[in-house]
Amino acid sequence: MILIAGCATWGGTTPCLLMAEISPVPGAKAAPPRPDWLPLLQHLAGEVPNGTVWKNVEAGLNGSGDVDYAAPTTDWATIESAFLKWAGTQGLGPVVACRHVPDALFLIALDRSKGAFAQLDVRGRATFRGSRIFHPEDLRTLSQRDERGFRRLRPGAEGLIKLVLNGVAAGGRPKPRGLGKEGVGALLGGDPDGARLAARLFGLARPAAAAGAAAAATGVWDRRAMVLVELRALALTPLNPDIVWKRLAARRVKRTCPVLVAGIDHGRCIPGDLDAWVAEVALDHAVHHPLANKAERE
Repeated sequence: MILIAGCATWGGTTPCLLMAEISPVPGAKAAPPRPDWLPLLQHLAGEVPNGTVWKNVEAGLNGSGDVDYAAPTTDWATIESAFLKWAGTQGLGPVVACRHVPDALFLIALDRSKGAFAQLDVRGRATFRGSRIFHPEDLRTLSQRDERGFRRLRPGAEGLIKLVLNGVAAGGRPKPRGLGKEGVGALLGGDPDGARLAARLFGLARPAAAAGAAAAATGVWDRRAMVLVELRALALTPLNPDIVWKRLAARRVKRTCPVLVAGIDHGRCIPGDLDAWVAEVALDHAVHHPLANKAERE
């Protein structure tokens, strides 16, 4: 078990152990499938110039998490088609495409033998406090080619984005659990140059973002810096009214969409009868059957 440790005080720069307790889900089913993601990611590297695996690469590849991909919405049809073909080669299906969350595409491929699914999350942008952090095109100069043949965000850039998205509570306070779960300190400490480059995503708050990242890399929380990052985001909120309503819409569908509920609340395992679940999903999702199509071709 990993222990949680909070910060002693909230003012200024504060020592903060970036750890969190992560408990197993009671009654969890067997682990989701562990397909070979590399053929798909290598294919997308050639087909989607501004596509990047933007976080949690290893967790996605080893099956302990989903694969988090950022790509322009103009490339989503290409990604969905490639995912469908890839699922067939992996013996997975049916495949479901979920677009219920604004600015996001969730592609899942079922493994009937496990009653669970593999998942590719595609993001068209990331936001914080009602303002944009990035579009996929913004990540191109912050990414690098992985030796396994796909593009991924460099660790320091990933760490800074996670620092803001997962580590900042209201008033610039830290979220020790989120920081620890996402491994923010290690990412920032392992690639300080990448973090400094990524600070440009925060516009006028660039110096503050860089300072907050440098502090977090050493286990210290710079609240003043993170307040400035937060204030800059809030100041831009009136310029992006769609972000607010889209965030509210996302909160609602995450409680009602069976695909999202299975992914978030059940660890990518199907609750109850699989066929009944697929039938429910098919009411308002595109459902494809690559295995059946493959058998017909053969």
